[in-house]
Order: sequence, then C-alpha cells, then structure tokens
Amino acid sequence: MEIAETKKHVDADEILGVWDTVKDKVSVRVVHSKRNQNRLEGMPHKRFLNLSVIFHLVLQESESGNATLLIHDHTMEHWGITLDLLWKAAMKNLKAEDFTIQDLTKVVSDMLGTERKEDDFIGGMYIMTNKSRCFGASALLRTDLLEEFAERVKKDYYIIPSSVHEIILIPDDKVLGAEYLEKMLREINETMVEEEDVEFIRLQFTDIFGMLKNVAITAGQLEKALDNRCMFDGSAIEGFVRVDETDM
Repeated sequence: MEIAETKKHVDADEILGVWDTVKDKVSVRVVHSKRNQNRLEGMPHKRFLNLSVIFHLVLQESESGNATLLIHDHTMEHWGITLDLLWKAAMKNLKAEDFTIQDLTKVVSDMLGTERKEDDFIGGMYIMTNKSRCFGASALLRTDLLEEFAERVKKDYYIIPSSVHEIILIPDDKVLGAEYLEKMLREINETMVEEEDVEFIRLQFTDIFGMLKNVAITAGQLEKALDNRCMFDGSAIEGFVRVDETDM
C-alpha cells in the first residue's frame, strides 16, 4: 500500500544543481571520527586529529537554522569533481564566514541578559563559534583567527572542541597545565556527560520548492530514520498527495 507518492519526478539537477552554481554554498562540519565511523563510509571527508571534516550543501538559510544536504560520494560524481576541489571550495567559503571569540563571562551575561561593559579578553576561558552558533566547531580550521587570538592574549593556549557547535580556548597561564586539563576533561566526560543524553531529535528537510520543513522523532527512532524506515504524514508537504487525493 502506497502511503504517499510524489506528484512529479524530481530531477537531481533541480536540487544539486551544477558545480559552478553551487560551489559557493558548500559548508563544512567537524564530527568525531570514531563515533561516526559507519556514517563516514561513502562520504567525502578529511581527517583532522581524531575528528573528521564532512561537507554539506546549504539549500536555505534562515534565522532559525539552515537547511542543508549532506554531501556523499555520489554527490561529487554528479558534479564531476574531486575531493580536493570540494575541499578548496569549502575552505574558501569558511574563510568568508563570520566567527566570534568571546570571554566566557560575556557569553554567560549575554545569555542571562545582564550588562557587562568590558568587551576585550580579560578572563581565562573563551568561546569561539560562528555567527549562528550552529556547527561552529569548524572554527578549528580557521587558523588565521586562531593566530590572531594568540597575538591578542600574548600566550600559548589550549583548544578544546567542547561540542559540534563551538570550541573553547584556554590561555596557558602556567598554573593548570595540559595534564590537569586532560584529567579534568576525562572526569567530566566520565561522570557528567552521558553517552546518550538525548530524548528528542528534530529533523529538518525541504520540500521540492526548497521550503524548510521539520519533524521531531524520539532518540530511539534515530536508527530507523537514518535507514529511511521512519514514516510520517506528508499530506501537508508540497510534492506529496493531499489527504483527499489518496486512495488509502
């Protein structure tokens, strides 16, 4: 029994376009290599320490988030490009992206809506992320900004990828040291961070006209969703048949 059928065939060129017209929309994300080992198969990526850099095509941008398409090997084949060409385009786009480095106390005060007059670096911990604060851990690849930060604080510093959305910069004050920080982070990961501390996951996608849509699933449904085994009512989505047009 067909639950939903598309009204028309969607040409790959309609979504993926041709390389010369979409290369300025390629973005990167940084993920943990070991935890994403299976996902990385059949997907262009570059290793960076124990992390991997993957690529997305930005389909639509909005204040609530971006609609993106994960780039696979077959996507590159469609465009007729190599990993090296994909990497160069992504790095060019990343260099044009806005990133901020803020003292942790300023980030907290902004979140709480309290005033803080000092705008310069005065504390011992800083948050670096992109303007949208979404998948901002790609800041690891902005070596130019990291070098500028070193010049401003006049010190060496430690870089901690705290999540996929930001990184933490901690200047070396010769007090804590690398050994203490590593021990602290291990204890936090082992005692405070649960492996699967997620209840709901919101999936975003676009209809055939590029309009952003989303649907929420439970964490237990994620594996089914990734295997295309999750179903939902598509009668309100352009490209699917309406309720009064179905023969269920």
